[in-house]
Amino acid sequence: MIKVNLIEKKKQQVNTIVMGVDIKQINWKFIAPLLLFIMWDGNSHIFDLLLEERMKAATEEQKVLSKEKKKLTSQYSKLRGLDKEISKFQIIEKKLKSRLDVVRKILAQKKNPQSIMLYISKNVPSDLWISNLSFKGTNFEIIGKSLSYKSIGIFLESLRSSIFFNRDLRLDGTKTEIDKETQTRTEAFKILGKVSRFE
Repeated sequence: MIKVNLIEKKKQQVNTIVMGVDIKQINWKFIAPLLLFIMWDGNSHIFDLLLEERMKAATEEQKVLSKEKKKLTSQYSKLRGLDKEISKFQIIEKKLKSRLDVVRKILAQKKNPQSIMLYISKNVPSDLWISNLSFKGTNFEIIGKSLSYKSIGIFLESLRSSIFFNRDLRLDGTKTEIDKETQTRTEAFKILGKVSRFE
């Protein structure tokens, strides 16, 4: 058989009486500010010391920051001077680039016939001579004389095989001339064409 105790147990009560005063009965709304004032007034020198230490740390930090500020302002003023120099150099660089572009365009349009004349002089047969060589833009004209038709043909073929002229070089005309004193027969010729490249 099981015995069950049906009588309620009493809960232990917490003792709320301290030094003869029941804490439950105290009105804390009025007493709490009074206690805070007493604690503050009694410990005010502790708070003053804490505030004083914080003030010292803040002034030290302010001194360090002011030194850093001075360094940074001096560096900034130096950099501002450099910034002005950089902008001047950028303007000069733009001017130089524009001048360089002009020089490149001039060099691209350069038409110096030195290489062509050197090629012609190396390929002139021994019995042929040139009396006139002229360039007008890319058009050119060679006028000369030869002792034989064969030399004119060889000269014309050597010009056609070069890198300077188009293949459409043409012999514009020939004329046979006889020297009255020596009775030597010469062939006057004229060659016309276009220059494909000068260099």
